[in-house]
Amino acid sequence: MTVGHGGSAAPAVKETFLDAVQRAFAAQGDALAFTYLVEGEIDGAENCSFDELDRAARALAAELQTRAKPGDRVMLLLPPGRDMVAGFLACVFVGAIAVPAYPPSPFIGTRGIERLQAILKDAQATVVLTTSGLEPSLQFAEDESRSLTWVLADECASSADDYEPVEVTPDDVVFLQYTSGSTSDPRGVRVTHGALMANIEMIAQTLSLDGDSIACSWLPPFHDMGLIGMILTPLALGFRTVQMAPEAFMQRPVRWLKAIAHHRATVAFAPNFAFDVCVRRIPDGDLDGLDLSGWKVAGNGAEPIRERTLAEFVHKFAVCGFQESSMWPGYGLAEATLLVTASQRGPGSTIWVDPEQFAQGRVVPTEVAQGRSLVSCGWPLPGAQVMIFDPNTDEQLEEGLVGEIRISGPLVCDGYWRSPQLTAATFTDAGLRTGDLGALWQGQLFVTGRLKDLLIVRGLNHYPQDIEQTMDAADPNLRRGCGV
Repeated sequence: MTVGHGGSAAPAVKETFLDAVQRAFAAQGDALAFTYLVEGEIDGAENCSFDELDRAARALAAELQTRAKPGDRVMLLLPPGRDMVAGFLACVFVGAIAVPAYPPSPFIGTRGIERLQAILKDAQATVVLTTSGLEPSLQFAEDESRSLTWVLADECASSADDYEPVEVTPDDVVFLQYTSGSTSDPRGVRVTHGALMANIEMIAQTLSLDGDSIACSWLPPFHDMGLIGMILTPLALGFRTVQMAPEAFMQRPVRWLKAIAHHRATVAFAPNFAFDVCVRRIPDGDLDGLDLSGWKVAGNGAEPIRERTLAEFVHKFAVCGFQESSMWPGYGLAEATLLVTASQRGPGSTIWVDPEQFAQGRVVPTEVAQGRSLVSCGWPLPGAQVMIFDPNTDEQLEEGLVGEIRISGPLVCDGYWRSPQLTAATFTDAGLRTGDLGALWQGQLFVTGRLKDLLIVRGLNHYPQDIEQTMDAADPNLRRGCGV
């Protein structure tokens, strides 16, 4: 069974991300584009207009044009903030391929350093764009230093007027999105201008985003949800975004909600655990004066979405004006740029299924008291098609049967960087093989787990996230959400 959007299909995208950004900058001028909250605090706001961001990006672009040519890979090792945004745009302006990565810090450990080394080697980057504050911690690249050129964003000596415009096409790669996985075998997804703009237009249409929207995010700016959802989409559509560092949220989750309320943010994405953290760690006393009535799109994705988490968040923050219809569960992956399905929470958003039938790979609704919950990840975005296949027989499955989720449409990326065999095996004529398991029911997608993680015992399916959740609730002495 194939499910697509019931409305008109998304048109073929001819505009590039560079076109969209230049149009937005010209239209918005001195309007506020970007606010960075130092340490996540409201009174620590650093503001930047569209004009100021444009000039900063073009100055960096002029600097890069002396070190790189179109198609060269530029590794971005930049902390959250204006430099990160301007650095990414600078790569776009010169036609270089950006390679966003987690900047070195004491928190990422040995495996994190090994991953950075593997990404640097795989991308064959020739330039590293960073800041003077991070330069002393870049010893991980010592072996590559002879072939690398270093550019410090905060010590840029070039002028915006020195920038020479370049032309790009929808088929050109904007950036490499390195997915989660082995540190020794990183996979860089080739995100083209065409796929990026197709997904941005799908997201804007589905979530009703426009120039009056305001985004607020603590998500890492080097990963797809934080980068595309909370930075690139606002830039392309010409609306403001408010950012803070991930650690600011983790230290005090209420900072995120206070920023949403103070800046009247209308859209903010986060993984399911973040909503759970807000329920558990924000005391009721911090809710006084917190107005979340303007938050229209609370995107929830990137990991298993729990019915209990959604219900508890809506219940706790209803006193702050948060509406249940503002919760938007969704599903996506880097290989499909970002978002594939999404819908507002409402009747039919959660179904309860027969656990015995579900263990055999079938979705059969039953009474709430007798079933296990499955949260809908919504309907496909305009122009996206979702299919379910048997991973063993490669046959397409009917509604209600669990199998591998496959995706097709203009949002699907160009493949993996320097990995032709893996690209051929994943980006097939029958659709993008996601490696995720799920089922379609009444047109909606219900994600059940990962194909490689599925445990089959005596013919019955067991999902590790379900075992984890059972153990999580097995003893009151175990901290909820803090074990694996």
